[in-house]
Amino acid sequence: MADDSVEVLYDRAHSRRVVIFRRAIGTYGYREEKYYRNDSAGTEGWMTLWVGKSSYDTLETARREVVENVSWLPRNVETK
Repeated sequence: MADDSVEVLYDRAHSRRVVIFRRAIGTYGYREEKYYRNDSAGTEGWMTLWVGKSSYDTLETARREVVENVSWLPRNVETK
């Protein structure tokens, strides 16, 4: 079973994002992604840059850890 995306936080240019997800076993994690575009190949999309071994019991903890650990996110980012 695939992880369910719960929340997505973008940089101002919408070229990088962090996806917070929930695993089937109930824990939360996150991954960083970067938008790519290759005009000559006609491809574009999101490429995963980092999926750490993050594992949090609650969504609130995952949100707090994302803000603390992802350097390009502003410290005062609002998470839902």
